[in-house]
Amino acid sequence: EGLSALAKYKFLDHYFVQGNVVVDLSRYLNNVPGGINAKRFSVAAMGLGLGYEDECTTFSVKYTSTYLDLANNSRTRNQSVVFELKLRTLGDAKVRSNLGATQVTDGL
Repeated sequence: EGLSALAKYKFLDHYFVQGNVVVDLSRYLNNVPGGINAKRFSVAAMGLGLGYEDECTTFSVKYTSTYLDLANNSRTRNQSVVFELKLRTLGDAKVRSNLGATQVTDGL
């Protein structure tokens, strides 16, 4: 169970910046003695992006960071960058690059 929020702000007619956050509302139920004690509202994912959009073309760059719980009571963070190009009359293309996973033991 979770809650997601997304905001997008347009400026200078064709440019935009956007951000999102996903909050895990049930992670605190998995607290284990001696393990990470999660708060009721634990961040599960977040992202930030910027781009350009007009009548025919959309280009954007987005960064996302997702947290996953591991079996040893720690968390890992998966980071990625997505480049997206949409040509409304021809189609679209996406390129995604994984920045690697980082193991986090303090719950952040």
